[in-house]
Amino acid sequence: MALMGASREAHARECMILHSNHDTPTTRRLYAGMTMHTLDASRSVGNRHSGQRKARELIGVLRP
Repeated sequence: MALMGASREAHARECMILHSNHDTPTTRRLYAGMTMHTLDASRSVGNRHSGQRKARELIGVLRP
């Protein structure tokens, strides 16, 4: 929550803000008011590259 507050303060100073996180209902609530984009990102656990899976990523953007 502190990160989102700091982001909105920076945006008020005309900075462009970009956040990226897993696409979940909580993330969508946090990014409310931002332009949202989704993409599939590769995820792996540990150093086992054979176990990579696609996960939905949410990008939130605030332009000045």
